[in-house]
Amino acid sequence: MLTKAFLCSAVLLYYFALKAFAQVQYPNFYDNREERQEVPSFNNNPFLSTLNRPNSDNRANNDNSDSFVYPSDLEHNYFEESAVSKSEQKCKEYAKLVSNTVSAIPLLVNPEQIDISVSKCEYSGIPLIVGGSPALAGEFPFMAAVGGYNSDNELQWFCGGTLISERYVVTAAHCVKSSRGAPSLVRLGDLDLNRVDDGSEHREYSVADIIVHENYRPPVKYNDIALLKLNREVEFSKFIRPACLWTKFSTGQDKVIATGWGRTGTGEEQSDRLLKVGLSVFHNSECDRTFPTTMQIYRRALPQGITDKMMCAGEKKGGKDTCQGDSGGPLVITDRNNQCLFYVVGITSFGKNYCGAQNSPAVYTAVSQFIPWIEKHIW
Repeated sequence: MLTKAFLCSAVLLYYFALKAFAQVQYPNFYDNREERQEVPSFNNNPFLSTLNRPNSDNRANNDNSDSFVYPSDLEHNYFEESAVSKSEQKCKEYAKLVSNTVSAIPLLVNPEQIDISVSKCEYSGIPLIVGGSPALAGEFPFMAAVGGYNSDNELQWFCGGTLISERYVVTAAHCVKSSRGAPSLVRLGDLDLNRVDDGSEHREYSVADIIVHENYRPPVKYNDIALLKLNREVEFSKFIRPACLWTKFSTGQDKVIATGWGRTGTGEEQSDRLLKVGLSVFHNSECDRTFPTTMQIYRRALPQGITDKMMCAGEKKGGKDTCQGDSGGPLVITDRNNQCLFYVVGITSFGKNYCGAQNSPAVYTAVSQFIPWIEKHIW
């Protein structure tokens, strides 16, 4: 009898303990329909889409709530960290202009048809001859000639630029803030500025608007970048096509390409024919030493020296350089898998008075450091 009484007492105690435990108030994640918040699906997973995130009040009352990771937290962080910039999205569009998509069936068991991209570049394998060699028609379809009419109503092309979208050309700020006045015309797709039988097909556009970087303060050389809005959308072709914007801090390459209609040497006339030159990238610290701020001219122009918003390129042995008239033009690299897909990494800004001097690199605005500013204005 004593044993039965003991067992009955134990059962009753267990029952009341369970009942008391059940009455403890915990946030109800599923049954409190008025308080719960539906969480958007994460990666379209039907299981995760059924989970609910408690509202802020419930989370505040739950000491352990901060230790939970909810699908909506993951979704926010995932897309925030892996977001593709507008520049990168547009580059994918531009890549389609220089490649064809073809279908293929892999040599596998039960293969499925896949699409692959094949370059249709006509210039693959054509070596870049450094030192200012003539370009080919359509070889640099992003290249823009920037100019206008002078007081004698003569058309002059005094700067270069790079087509980067359907309506915008990027150039140097000093090209639009000079004694010549602001540019009024942009020519795209040209090879020889004074010939019509050069094998190219060019188009001219009026400049509808000019956007100069708000922190450009001449004679200081920093933030030497501007955008030219064209009066109408550009129709892309074999000879006219935008370049991609380089978005990474480093190019990862020690060679770059400069193009322009500038002077072929100090004291020489500007070239009518588009020229190309291969240049070596200088480390900024090495470049900085070639513009000593102990000299007044450099102290005024570069009070902080060469900064990370600039990059330098040239040739240590000399003889290869950009020169007057090349200002605003591009410094580019090519895609490793498609020689016709170009990335503009720099904008020709300034150099020494003597073009092509030994160990005297020119300075370029580093495009990657101005991506947010560019995207804000053109897309």
